[in-house]
Amino acid sequence: AGDYGIDPQHIAIGGFSAGGLASVNAAYGQGLPVQAVISLSGGIGGYNLGKSAKAGMPPGLFIEGSNDLDGVQIGTRMALGALGAAGIRTETAWMPSFGHFYPMGAPSLGNDMTKLTLKARLLRFLDRNLGVKR
Repeated sequence: AGDYGIDPQHIAIGGFSAGGLASVNAAYGQGLPVQAVISLSGGIGGYNLGKSAKAGMPPGLFIEGSNDLDGVQIGTRMALGALGAAGIRTETAWMPSFGHFYPMGAPSLGNDMTKLTLKARLLRFLDRNLGVKR
């Protein structure tokens, strides 16, 4: 961040599918110093989050399709369990009637009983966790 003049308090990591899994591994497995994590149908793999996840690590947003791949659904539940046990704040949302792929404009249903487009949910999460005011 220092080499490029980036405020380290405004760095998030995220991705879709393997990118989501890599983001979870980087933040909670390797302890990358980021402020927020987004996993879109990423699941879990590579690290034992029960051992590597620690209190104080960044909050995570986990989204998957209601008809997503079984491995993604199982892996996401495992990741959420490990992060919750470590005291790490997480948010979840479903993409109703979608499988592993879904568009940014599709509605998502959150654990907080909200219905937002995927894009709006991602931006809300990032704004809240990176301190951005629009």
